[in-house]
Amino acid sequence: MLLPCSYLEIVAMSTEHRPNTDQAIPISDLTSLLWRNKFKMALFCIFVSLLVAGVAALRPTRYVAEASFHNKGSKPFSGGSNIMSMLSGLSGGSQDATIPLFKSKRIWETVVEKFDLHVKVNEKRIENSRLNNIRANIITEIAYLQGGKHPVFPRQSSALLCHNVSYTGETPITLEVEIAEGGTLSIQSPQNVLVAQGQLNQQIVLGDDGELTFTLSARSGQNLEGRTFILSVAPIGTTAEQLAKRLDVKPDKDGDNILLLTFSYDDRHLVSELTNALMDEYHGYLEGQNKTLAASQLDYLRQRQNESAEDLKRIITDHAVSVSHDFADTGVIESQRELEALLRQKELSKERLLGVDLNLRRLRTIGTSGDHFFESLGTLPNLPPLVSRTISDINTLKLRRDGLQLAMYGAPESSQTQLTDRIDTQVSELHNLEQNQFYAQQLKLLLESETSLPAPESLAEAVPTLFKLWYTKVWQKDPSTENTPDKERHRSTLVSYLDNYLRSSQVHERLIRERITHQRNPDRELQGVDLESANKLHVSMIVQVHDVEAEIRQTSFVLEQVKDEEFEISSLSGTLKDPVSNDIIKRYSALSMSLKDDTIHSEKEQERIREELSQQRVFLLSHLKQTNQLLHLRKEFLEEKVAALQETMLDLIQQKVSVSAKHLEDYAQAHIDQLEYERGFISSVLEDIDKKLAVLPAYWATEEMIKYQTVVNKSIVEEVSKLVETKNISHNLETVLSGPVDHAVSPILPKRPHLLLFAILGAFLGAAISGGFVLMRGVTRGLPASRDSLQLAGQHVAGALPSRKKQRRFKPESKPHQRDTLRRLATKLCTAGDASKRLLLLTGDGADYSEAFAQQLSHLNGKVLLVRLGDTASESVELQVTEADGYDVCLVGDTHVDGTDHLLKILTHNKLTHFEERYTWIVVAHQASPASADAEALAAFFTKAAATVHGESLRDLSHLWSYDRQVLLSFVLV
Repeated sequence: MLLPCSYLEIVAMSTEHRPNTDQAIPISDLTSLLWRNKFKMALFCIFVSLLVAGVAALRPTRYVAEASFHNKGSKPFSGGSNIMSMLSGLSGGSQDATIPLFKSKRIWETVVEKFDLHVKVNEKRIENSRLNNIRANIITEIAYLQGGKHPVFPRQSSALLCHNVSYTGETPITLEVEIAEGGTLSIQSPQNVLVAQGQLNQQIVLGDDGELTFTLSARSGQNLEGRTFILSVAPIGTTAEQLAKRLDVKPDKDGDNILLLTFSYDDRHLVSELTNALMDEYHGYLEGQNKTLAASQLDYLRQRQNESAEDLKRIITDHAVSVSHDFADTGVIESQRELEALLRQKELSKERLLGVDLNLRRLRTIGTSGDHFFESLGTLPNLPPLVSRTISDINTLKLRRDGLQLAMYGAPESSQTQLTDRIDTQVSELHNLEQNQFYAQQLKLLLESETSLPAPESLAEAVPTLFKLWYTKVWQKDPSTENTPDKERHRSTLVSYLDNYLRSSQVHERLIRERITHQRNPDRELQGVDLESANKLHVSMIVQVHDVEAEIRQTSFVLEQVKDEEFEISSLSGTLKDPVSNDIIKRYSALSMSLKDDTIHSEKEQERIREELSQQRVFLLSHLKQTNQLLHLRKEFLEEKVAALQETMLDLIQQKVSVSAKHLEDYAQAHIDQLEYERGFISSVLEDIDKKLAVLPAYWATEEMIKYQTVVNKSIVEEVSKLVETKNISHNLETVLSGPVDHAVSPILPKRPHLLLFAILGAFLGAAISGGFVLMRGVTRGLPASRDSLQLAGQHVAGALPSRKKQRRFKPESKPHQRDTLRRLATKLCTAGDASKRLLLLTGDGADYSEAFAQQLSHLNGKVLLVRLGDTASESVELQVTEADGYDVCLVGDTHVDGTDHLLKILTHNKLTHFEERYTWIVVAHQASPASADAEALAAFFTKAAATVHGESLRDLSHLWSYDRQVLLSFVLV
């Protein structure tokens, strides 16, 4: 039950919350929309069809001529020579090169000048050319539809002829020619300025420099007196370009080397003449090109023959003079053999020199020292077996050295004082060694110089004593004041001693640096031991260390077991081998046997035996602990000796590696010196070969040039003979092969304008545009609601009823489908939904079916009250009920004035509430449209309503089901 509220509040409630719901559009609605606008669409289609056909009809009528031309340029003929085909640009061409020639200005200008196409003479009269085009195109289309076989237009020809035209200007000229009596001509410009005067059949010259010259004559049988003509002259090039655009040249797909020509022009006879003239002109152009090319080729070949003969004669003469002058010195006449031998020897020498340079570069790249020297030296090819074996030994020793170093890293370090003293000693030793090396190098440089030796007293105090003794001995035998024969021998002896010292000191320096790095000094007890003995001693000590470790573990295990009171010590007789342990075990076993014989011994003796057993166990434990300590001391001693032995082995390995490396460095340096000597020798040999070859190329080149010139001259003479014999044949073949195949014939009808086709296309275009516009406007504004669209929106459709205009008094008795509509409407609203007894009928533009509907409801054994607008105004809110046929009627307000407002007042004040107890159904009928404001205001008071739809869209009807409360709706279509 609705609460009382004001009319304005009800209207405000009814206008709130109108959501925009996008529903699917059925195809039937679109089809119906198009059908309703069919007359407008048909008119628009007709308009567009006529417009497109009219635009097509405005085009000028032109005749089309077709011809075919055999193109000899697409495939070379087999009768000519290959050289001729290459030298001739047209003989080996293609259709792609021929087609542009047909459209070239050069050929078209000749045709234009021949037919005077750049000149037009028309009699001055008023003509509408556009309308004439429409008429001509319509006539042409009709002729095609009728299958016309006769011309439809007579040939238009001017009574005044213009020929012998010569125009050198660049812009078109238009002149007006007036013909008076006696054939007198008056030529005026478009501004009515007299330009020239003349007579028919006489040449007329215009311009100071004769820019335009022409001759006018009358066509036979024509009287020209008193007539005026318009003379239009255009540049030949412009006219040629315009006509070339009308020509279409395509290769024939079915025919070989055939070109299809299609040309369009205004004149029916002239179009075929122009096409045939174009093919003839192109054929003449090809003939001229062939003649020109043939003449130029022959002249060029004759010129080349004469030049070759002169060059050969000059070369032979010069060569003979050169050989006669140089024969006494070189003795060479046949240079080919000697040249081949020297070149072979030079090639072998270069290969050997490249090999030497490659080895030198490899040796210099890897250097003669460093750790990578051994690996790089091992990659060189052709190494002696001794060098390869030495490198392999060095690598093996380095692996052992690295392994020893890794093992020595885990050894215990010495005390800080010992480590500091050791580092100081090693640094001091390294410093003295480097200083001695420096003085040795200085003495070596002094001895190797050519100057006299200074006295020994002048040497520095820091020079080692041994060096001073050697130098003093040499200086005594080689004083500076004398130059004895043994001077060089004495110096070389001291230099050799210094070289050996430097070599050994370098090895010593490496050892010291290794010791500084790892801080290990070899034991003095192991000095002098070689590497093989050190390896054997190292293995034996490691075995001893393992044995001691095994004894330590065994003793520790036994010690843990003896501590257990229940352990039987006598079981250790097979495990412990030392005499002390055996005596204790034997004593313990004897006491255990005595303790077990309890029949002989008393309790005091047994107690004494137990005490003695405990004492023996204590003695054994003490002995085992001392033994374990001694074993640990022995293990430490052996590990120290192993570490010392490893340091000694490391020094021995480093010494051996250093000595071997020095040997390899000496080998590399010696090999470099040998390669340098070999390189110098090969270079000198190559210089001698180059000196010998310096003379031969000139003779060899001259001889080869003479042979080449002889062959070339012979070939030229042969080719010239072939070309002279085949020239006439090739020319005739090309002329025959290139030419028109099918000449153009004058067409009967102009080119079809296809007005009917354009009209059909315009109709389709208009249908598409108008249909799209109608659909777009309908979708934008909203499509009228239909049965399908309402059902897609989830609404009930009871059926269809006639409109108010067609049936003002609704009588469903004679129409079964109308009765079915009322029956479905009553079933929907009265048998489902909530318990409300109020029904709202919005008849809109449809027939007023409220009385028939009330009568239908009365048949359902219910009492029905029909509330509707009356014919007279009434401001009273009191309702008066009258009886009708099976139902009661209550008239409210006036249908023409303010009946809706009066009905809303009744609904607002709940005047229908006391009728709900007396009636089963209360039907409120109103003729408002469902999309109107009256319908929107009335619908707010009902939960069941029926609306008649006539052209309203879903958007207009959405307010009926857009309230928050549930509304039971049913729609009736008109």
